[in-house]
Amino acid sequence: MNLIETEISVVGDISKQAALDMINAANDSATAQRSTTTIKKPLTHAVWFSLEQVNQMITTLNHEKLMGMGTDGIRVYFGRYTSKSVPKDNEEYLDRDTILFVSTKIHEDGKSHQDYFEHLKTTIEMLPENRGELCQPACTGSQFDPNKPS
Repeated sequence: MNLIETEISVVGDISKQAALDMINAANDSATAQRSTTTIKKPLTHAVWFSLEQVNQMITTLNHEKLMGMGTDGIRVYFGRYTSKSVPKDNEEYLDRDTILFVSTKIHEDGKSHQDYFEHLKTTIEMLPENRGELCQPACTGSQFDPNKPS
């Protein structure tokens, strides 16, 4: 199979080196902050989401936009698993950092983005998304694995 190389410009794209610099800066900051707490678990360096989960979010949001709900994007929140939120099959996530995707719509002021959770009744419901796979412990395949020398 022949692959055709093309250049695709993506809104907001950055170089691999810039991404690595940003990841390292965040890791350094988190490591310093973590050293002042009683939490001794390894840092979360990344969170992986399946293409199916991402496509489901996009499908739901596009449908709601077409239906006039004012949908305009997704806000990413940083969070931490607690004893009340850790998934039953991933107890090792307790006290680990994660991210959550929350849908947004145009605020009535027309200038800002407002979180929303009231979705159209469809077969797909867009609650805050989480349940990605944390990197630590599973970093396999990451080009930005903090444990690999750069």
